[in-house]
Amino acid sequence: MKIYPHLIVCPCCESVYRYRLSDRKASLQCRRCATVLYRRSAFTLQDLLPFCFAALVTFLIANLMPVMTVTAHGLTRSVTLLQGILAITGSFSVLTGILTAGLLIGVPLIQILLTGWVLLFARLRQPAPGFVVVMKLLARLHPWSMAEVIVSGFLVAAVKLSSFLDVAPGPGSWALVASVILLIIINGYDLQPLWSLLPARRHKVESHHE
Repeated sequence: MKIYPHLIVCPCCESVYRYRLSDRKASLQCRRCATVLYRRSAFTLQDLLPFCFAALVTFLIANLMPVMTVTAHGLTRSVTLLQGILAITGSFSVLTGILTAGLLIGVPLIQILLTGWVLLFARLRQPAPGFVVVMKLLARLHPWSMAEVIVSGFLVAAVKLSSFLDVAPGPGSWALVASVILLIIINGYDLQPLWSLLPARRHKVESHHE
């Protein structure tokens, strides 16, 4: 199988275009269906690895530290992100709470770790172990990335609670906002150039004639 890193295929209509690495900062749309093939970015691949590290640190802080502090009748309680998600969705069912926590916490964490994994080896100009599997998994996880939903849900819950309780943002809330901004930058970057690190494989089929 031969690999063509200079070509890009539209995911909707399967039109094939030449991918110009020298023009990565320009946005490209499919001429047939107007699907965005890649977007303009002010950052390079070298900039993305520190962003992944910062996103990992802030995301861990957002999950370990309280995102809000609720005071009612003289009693104060700190709520973490996981506790807030389970409190909101757990009223429906335990399974709903677990699935929601997986989408809002598990998926972003996996994206950060996998993106950082391939970028770490890209610094050494070589493909990471399991490169093909990781890149395919990142492509499948991309539609499930709901980083913006985390902040939106947090704001909605805080506004509703503030009407009858004393609500104050916790240290995890600022880390949450920072991690979401970094996740948007990471998920918006086109990782297509990384495929050029993978050497083309050629399989020879030998025919044996008796």
